[in-house]
This record gives sequence, C-alpha cells and structure tokens, in this order.
Amino acid sequence: MLIMGVLCLVAAVVSLVFGVRTLVRPLTGDPEQLVLRVVAPAQVAVGVILGAGGALVLAGPSSMALLALIISITGALATLAAGAWQGARYAARLSADAAAASGGGCCGSGGCCGEPAPVEEAGCGSGCGCADSAPAEPATGCGSGCGCG
Repeated sequence: MLIMGVLCLVAAVVSLVFGVRTLVRPLTGDPEQLVLRVVAPAQVAVGVILGAGGALVLAGPSSMALLALIISITGALATLAAGAWQGARYAARLSADAAAASGGGCCGSGGCCGEPAPVEEAGCGSGCGCADSAPAEPATGCGSGCGCG
C-alpha cells in the first residue's frame, strides 16, 4: 500500500501542475488552448482527489487503505472523464461557431458579398449633404449610411 499511496501523491502533483500551468498561461485565442483551459479545473480537482486519497492511504489505518485507494481513483477518473466531456462539448461548439461564421458571409445576414439584399428607401438626415430624394440602399447596413451613394 505504501507504493500505491506514493503513486497517488505523484499523480496528484502532476495533475495539479498541468492544471495550474494551463490556468495561469495568458490567453492567446488558440482553440486548442481554450479547450485545454476548459479541462484544467477538472485536472486540478483530480489532483486534489488523488492527493487526499494518497495521504489517507499513507497516514490512515491499514484497514481503510484499500477502500480509500479505490474510492479516490474512481472519483478521480470520473472527474477527469466529466472534464474531458465538457472540453469535447466546448470544442464542438467552437467548431460549429467557426463553420457558421465562415459560411455566413462577410456581413453575417448576407447582402455584402454579392448576395441579393432587400432594398429600402433611405432618407437623408439633416447633416447628410445630398438631395432630398436619396437612391435606394441595401437594408443590410453595408452602404454609406445616409443613402447618398
């Protein structure tokens, strides 16, 4: 049991180091880093769970050592699986958002990139400097803003 307790403590330290290192790094906007940052709290929790289990195995009564080892390893694996699942959901959401942004055109609602846009009459404001009857402008907001062409 001594070896298993020490292995739990080593795994706890490794998990804590990776989790904390990921959390303290500055954000760069890299999608891979963002997904790792989502998983990092689960890594820290795994480190705490394994640390508590390893300490209990080493310092606790021998009759409880095996039970503490089983519970801590099972809890750590379940926590890590839940964190990985959350990271995978976040990665899927990021890729879906990226696909929607690339397929949506430059204006999001269409009309700027050669797609037909609805036309509405735009009147000139007081500081526009054009005639009273302004030409029609796309309703997407991609024109000059005052209807003056």
